[in-house]
Amino acid sequence: MVTLHQNRNIPQPVVLITGATDGIGRALAQIYHARGARVIGIGRRPAEEVSSDQRSDYCRVDLAQPFAPALVADVLRQRGVTRLDRLIHCAGIGSYGAVEDQTPEAIDALLDVNLRVPIALTHALLPLLITAHGHVTFIGSIAAALPAPNYAVYGATKAALEGFARSCAKNCADGSGFRLCIQAPHAPACTRNPACRPTASMSVAFHHPCGRRSGSCVLSSGTLR
Repeated sequence: MVTLHQNRNIPQPVVLITGATDGIGRALAQIYHARGARVIGIGRRPAEEVSSDQRSDYCRVDLAQPFAPALVADVLRQRGVTRLDRLIHCAGIGSYGAVEDQTPEAIDALLDVNLRVPIALTHALLPLLITAHGHVTFIGSIAAALPAPNYAVYGATKAALEGFARSCAKNCADGSGFRLCIQAPHAPACTRNPACRPTASMSVAFHHPCGRRSGSCVLSSGTLR
């Protein structure tokens, strides 16, 4: 379950969400904003396409660029962010097809956005997460555990991301001050069809097929409410 605990005696929670302009990321941005968090959205769309109440803390960045994690960290410093309570990696590419039919460019894009970016951005923001004893959430996929035709590269990126989270959790077990989890939606959000885009009023179900836990890394079922 993805929750946000508020206390009048602590600072306003700060939540950074990648892929905040579509699908699950957009829904999460709306929900956390409604709950009183400072939401820093990362996306590729122009700021004009972001809701007016979230535009002030929106950052337009192409995360596929090698310099993107350092740029995001620098933007947070410029905006006076000294702690990060939640980092939620929603940005991703859902490309699929037989390996022999995929171009080198398509494979590179999958590896960059689905794997390199979450690892590099988490690394860049670790000081802020440790300060806040924050949470890192990765969006996984059932394709990481259940091999399927045409999803070899996509599934590999998600399986590798899960491996990173599980191994990194071993480092967290020594009391380093932040936690990680990976959650897999039952089915990907249909972002191209406005009729099935998630909204702040709906529940988004998450499930990991193995329902397992490792150290501070939780891989389990849950519901975003």
